[in-house]
Amino acid sequence: MMDKIVTTAADIEKLLAWRDEHNDLVRSMPVPLREVEIQIVESGISVKCFRSDKKLKLYLDSPTRKLGHVVFAPLGNGLWKKKVSTLPADCNPAETEQGALTVYGSLMALMTYGTGSIRGGVATTTSKAPAERKSSTKPHTASTTYIIHSAGKRLTVVPRGHHASPACSFTVRGHFRHYKSGKTVWIARGLVAAGERPTRSEVIWMTEKSEWQFLVDYVKDDTTDFYNATCRSQLMALWTAYCMHNDLDVDTAMYDAVLKDLFNALSDEQKAELHCARLPEFDSMMAQWLV
Repeated sequence: MMDKIVTTAADIEKLLAWRDEHNDLVRSMPVPLREVEIQIVESGISVKCFRSDKKLKLYLDSPTRKLGHVVFAPLGNGLWKKKVSTLPADCNPAETEQGALTVYGSLMALMTYGTGSIRGGVATTTSKAPAERKSSTKPHTASTTYIIHSAGKRLTVVPRGHHASPACSFTVRGHFRHYKSGKTVWIARGLVAAGERPTRSEVIWMTEKSEWQFLVDYVKDDTTDFYNATCRSQLMALWTAYCMHNDLDVDTAMYDAVLKDLFNALSDEQKAELHCARLPEFDSMMAQWLV
């Protein structure tokens, strides 16, 4: 399965600001991912990218049709030569080809060379360029979805849904565990060993990268019962925290896209328990603590 990078128009503006200050890094033509699909939320445009040592193929699709593909060959010094293009005349081929190439190259450089920051509208790098990652030639058994994350002046490409376990033992507080049978059990404060994954209702070590997966796991946990008011409140609390930690604002394109992913993770039974058969109803409920 192909990895994805989901972006918004605002993300691309920040990415290009970073590119303008780091053309040398972009022109080094790093290859952190041999195959990746870039999705632009507002337009629905998708660019599937396939990179080898001798060429770069970009396949462009819109929500209504397949636009065609472009093949570039490297000339050295970060320059590319177009070899083949099947893009139709009505999509402004020259501008579209260059735009797709620029976004692809900038994303690959940002992924490879680490954290960037933007100061007063001008992007700067805050880390030395590491050695380029070698791309795996093994087939993917699962895909990773990446997003461009902007927190204050920091600009990064991070995986959404990546979970990492803590490397040391840690303490969890006492908590109530609620079961669908109606039974409520007090779980005493205790120590969780390194590498173990605590239950969803425990206060756990959490990173930005694991927060989305924790939220989805909460929804899919067999003990989650949305007839229980506590479980409904916990879902809203987790979503509110996730949005605040990741700068997701209500009624923006990225917020709507991520919320839809969460809604699709719910079973029909859970939607009935939440009285949210449709996405707009779920949206209204989940935004209560954010607006």
